[in-house]
Amino acid sequence: MSDEKKNVRKKKKGGGSLGVLIALVTIALILVIALIVIVIKTSNPGQKKEKVQITKSVCMVEAGMDMSSVKASDFLQGDETLIASAVIDSSAVDFRKPGDYTASITCGEKVYNISVKVEDTTAPVITLSKESASGIIGSQINASDFIEKVEDVSDYTVGIVKDGADAAQTVTLDAAGDYVFKIVAKDAYGNSSEKQISVKVTDIDYSKILKSGSKVQIAPGSNFSEFPSELVPFGYGNEVDDKNRPGGCTWYDNKWGQYAADFIHPDSKYVFLTFDEGYEYGYTPKILDTLKEKNVKAVFFCTMDFVKSHPELVQRMIDEGHVVGNHSLTHPAKGIPTLSVEDQIKEVDEVTKYVKEKFNYDMYLFRFPEGAFSEQSLAVVQSLGYRSVFWSFAHRDWYTDDQPNVQEALQNALAKVHGGGITLLHAVSQTNTEMLADYIDGVRAKGFEFGYYEKMD
Repeated sequence: MSDEKKNVRKKKKGGGSLGVLIALVTIALILVIALIVIVIKTSNPGQKKEKVQITKSVCMVEAGMDMSSVKASDFLQGDETLIASAVIDSSAVDFRKPGDYTASITCGEKVYNISVKVEDTTAPVITLSKESASGIIGSQINASDFIEKVEDVSDYTVGIVKDGADAAQTVTLDAAGDYVFKIVAKDAYGNSSEKQISVKVTDIDYSKILKSGSKVQIAPGSNFSEFPSELVPFGYGNEVDDKNRPGGCTWYDNKWGQYAADFIHPDSKYVFLTFDEGYEYGYTPKILDTLKEKNVKAVFFCTMDFVKSHPELVQRMIDEGHVVGNHSLTHPAKGIPTLSVEDQIKEVDEVTKYVKEKFNYDMYLFRFPEGAFSEQSLAVVQSLGYRSVFWSFAHRDWYTDDQPNVQEALQNALAKVHGGGITLLHAVSQTNTEMLADYIDGVRAKGFEFGYYEKMD
């Protein structure tokens, strides 16, 4: 190879090393420049990147609630430590009034505004003072008569709805029968709720034929030690007035009737038929058949044992329009007044709760076992929301193995019929079962009718 060619190769080799060196220098310069830029940016406050950003600007709140459960992190993102110490100010928001408001979030040195929309989407809550009522044809009922309170943050109106019509403050009872109405509450934003009530409409003004009201009102939880606890046996004797009404019952009524206790009702053409149900002896279905055939409504005073043992009969009583009364938990042989106040309350209250739970039925009448009472026990029963019902006619019918003669018993019962009378029959009696149809016909033949034992306020 010539010397000239060797020199050329040496020159090329030297040129490659120079190129590499130039490239390295260039890269180094670029890195230095980039580093300078980064340093400048990070050292210049005006160019610093925001640590916190707002991601949501609207908060929805239900009227009546507040923003105590709302967190700044629901609206901001970024520096968690900074956001955790942020403060929400909602003082300009009226949480009871639907509308658009503004709240602020102070986070570090910055303040972020958010829109707060208060909406009312919750229906009013109705609490009824009673679920049933009665009235005579032509009378009126008012929605407010049934309402204890309505809870809602907004303004509302209340009304009563009959047969799908528009809600009205007052409804006229224009036909006899049993009806279901609705009590309705509607707020200013269209939310509404309703509660059902039952209304019994008759052509009889029971307030004039039933002893109504009481002269004293005993509140639940009263100090019952203030009332005499001496046991009073019930027995009204054989003396009657010129209308065949037992004078003894009137005496009891004058002395103790003030505690919502019924010994006899005002004189009228109506009598009231009641049965005591301590246990079942196989006759109640036949009794119910006769009452249905004769279109008579009665009161059945049931013990807890009867209610639990024969729920189908209790349900039939309710379904066929009879009144189911409370005859105590255990039917104590020595009488309710011989028990402590706590046990007296239990004797009544346990049956009340069970019947309400199993049948959704509100009991309102109580009969003392053996008819034995005291002033204290009358006060206890009244405080639990009951009327105490005694009787103005009864006969020796409770011994199942020693039943009275049917015809003799029938003649005795018809001979003692009187206006406003409360008749007591025991449903374990074969005699009562066999004479019932004739007894009903005989009472009507004397010009009387059987009244319904209406609930009196």
